[in-house]
Amino acid sequence: MIEPTGLYIASCAPPCQTPTPEILKAVVGNPPPSLYNRLPPGGTGAPMVQGRNRNMRQSFRFWLVFLILAAATGTRALAETPADQDAQKPFVPLHPLTQQDLARRKALALYGLGMLRLRQDRLVEATHILEEAVPFNPEAAAIQRALIPLYLALGRNDDALTACKKTLALDPGDFESWALYARQLKGRGQPKEAIKALEQALASPGLAEHLDLQLQFQYDRGALGEEIKDYDRCLAAFAEVVRILESPEAELELEALSDQQLKQQVAATYERMVKIGIQAKQYERALRLFSEGNRKYPILARRLDYNLAQVYAAQGQPDRAFATLKEYVKSQPPGAEAYELGCALLKQTHRETEILPWLKASSDRDSKNNALRMLLTRRCAAEGHWLEAEKAYTAMAEESPTPETYRGLFAVWNSRPAERGMDYVLGRLNEVIARSVAKKSGHQAGDPQSAAKARAMIMALRQDTGLARALLPAGQQALAQKRALEPQTVLLLAILAQHTQQLPQAELFYRRCVAHNDDPEREPIVYNGLLRVLWQEHKYDAVIDVCRQGLNKTQAANHPLFLQQLPRALVLVGRLDEALAAADKAVQAADDKNRLFFRLLRLHVLGRAGRVAQAEGEGQKLLTEYTQPSEARDIRLRLYELYSERNDWPRAEDQLQIILKADPNDALANNDLGYIWADQGRNLEEAERLVRKAIDLAREQSRVALSAEQEEDGENAAYLDSLGWVLFRRGKPKEAIVWLEKAAAVTRGDEDPTIWDHLGEVYCQLQDAAKAGTAWQKALVLYESDKRRQSDVRRQEIERKLKLLEKQHTGK
Repeated sequence: MIEPTGLYIASCAPPCQTPTPEILKAVVGNPPPSLYNRLPPGGTGAPMVQGRNRNMRQSFRFWLVFLILAAATGTRALAETPADQDAQKPFVPLHPLTQQDLARRKALALYGLGMLRLRQDRLVEATHILEEAVPFNPEAAAIQRALIPLYLALGRNDDALTACKKTLALDPGDFESWALYARQLKGRGQPKEAIKALEQALASPGLAEHLDLQLQFQYDRGALGEEIKDYDRCLAAFAEVVRILESPEAELELEALSDQQLKQQVAATYERMVKIGIQAKQYERALRLFSEGNRKYPILARRLDYNLAQVYAAQGQPDRAFATLKEYVKSQPPGAEAYELGCALLKQTHRETEILPWLKASSDRDSKNNALRMLLTRRCAAEGHWLEAEKAYTAMAEESPTPETYRGLFAVWNSRPAERGMDYVLGRLNEVIARSVAKKSGHQAGDPQSAAKARAMIMALRQDTGLARALLPAGQQALAQKRALEPQTVLLLAILAQHTQQLPQAELFYRRCVAHNDDPEREPIVYNGLLRVLWQEHKYDAVIDVCRQGLNKTQAANHPLFLQQLPRALVLVGRLDEALAAADKAVQAADDKNRLFFRLLRLHVLGRAGRVAQAEGEGQKLLTEYTQPSEARDIRLRLYELYSERNDWPRAEDQLQIILKADPNDALANNDLGYIWADQGRNLEEAERLVRKAIDLAREQSRVALSAEQEEDGENAAYLDSLGWVLFRRGKPKEAIVWLEKAAAVTRGDEDPTIWDHLGEVYCQLQDAAKAGTAWQKALVLYESDKRRQSDVRRQEIERKLKLLEKQHTGK
């Protein structure tokens, strides 16, 4: 098979039809801006190196082809007279082109056009053109290869993986595609398969000329081996990294690195290999590697002393380890890792009384090491020197306020309720917030240093749930005693109470914010916070009251917040006519930006009111009015909700299929379709693939931009539950229970009765009746406490399961 190249185009063209400059440039011109820069980070910290031979070869190939073409056309132009040109006959090939020839020519033309669009940064168009080319020449590896980075850039990861497999089946020696394949496998949590792919890349004969890529692949192979604890393979890979960096060719081919940088990379690799030897408990090997690195690079011996101390510690020689470590810390290493090891060694040898003096002496020698200062201060507090710890924390907070510093300081104050306590913490916090806020009465701006302290204090409380909960009673007491607190302080208390699931206290603080709010810009924050808490408490009548209060008292710009929540609450308390009237009012008040949202809300109310046919008709009408992809998705999701509430699963499934056809990476549609199939026991293998994809998409989205609706840890409880349920349906209860327990542990997952119902099912399958009963009891309580779920058939089913479980337990 002839690969699509510029020379092939030239040989197929008629005599007087040389390739256009655009096509020629598209195929053999300068390489395009690398699409690989658009890909998610996939490296593992390997040295960044570049080779210079590749650009030279590309430049040479371009000029060679250019000169051949120029010479051919120039000679022909000189030989032909004007009369000859006029009399020239159309080109007739010696042998008629077959259908296969025509198809290949078509594929080649599309390939050239697709690559041209790629160089114009028109990625979607380039992808479609290259996909169109595939059927004309399915054996052309170049087309599949070009699609891989495009798919990755567009987020079509499954298609990229498929294109990789096809490319490698057609061209097993393509080391760059093997590397891309390995990167994708690693991202999918398949490190063993990724290692095999990298080994295939390293075995490719064409890689011999690319020292930079050999280095990168070996480094990635070593990192993956370390990840899966395949220490022998890992150390072998890093030994190759050392060999490459020390080779005579490295200085020439890895020109981005100076001689000193190459030595530093080698030393860092030796250091990593020693650590891996320790992890693998191969202490003799670790010592041998230490000696080898120390012999080659004596100037870096002090740096490797820390690894030697770790080896001695692992061999049960703490005194020898500490002696080596003392020599190491004379070099004033950054961070506190070495000092923490020293503390552990002194404790191991029953020399705890030496820890504090040693840390003080080390900190005096290296006063700029804040991590060491923090360790020393924590040790002071642990040994009861709380005044000394308070002084040190306060000094560090003045120099550079950080959440870690204030966590330590607040912990010291909390441990001394008689002298300080959390009431003292609240007072200091309120003072700092007061100084950080601009004064409305005058033109005095807030103090920037106080603002930095306030941010650090707030982060410290948010990161430490124990401290946050301990602060709430002090806040309640301050309100009861009518002490003056800044509005921002009370709002912070409300947020902390909600964050720690102390809902009654959160409601108290939010109601105080609403009642004493004097800033219109703060209205949406305090009202939205209060409404969220009331929803969590299932206080739907209170939601109605707050919404109507907000519509009467707040500025018009904030009314959409109340207009969207009032109809939903009215539905849940059974006041359907009022709910529909409120939805109609919301539609009338909406501007162009919000009108579709409120019309969809009206569909929700119609469905809950039993007017399904009317809701469906209005939904279909909306599809003709709103044609943007995002708008069509929202409408179809509302129709999906409408059908699923009526248990019309075929039509509900149709809506999800349409959404996925438009966007295969829609996380919600992937999850819900997979869950429907699992619940019905259909397409279980495909259901698992869809749900796993939804989880991956949700995690990626949470890394890009966390929103208030997403879990802080990047997990979605519903998606984790779906995967657990799919695995259970596939007869894998032990795998299922892991995901279901994780779903129940995620924020808000513990309040979902469906998750607890599923947990009960799996525990029962695993013959754990006690845990099954506990899970079903939890599900029942959640169903009964939430009016949105009281009519759910699942609640009645759980009651039946509990009765059966009781009968089995009593033997009746």
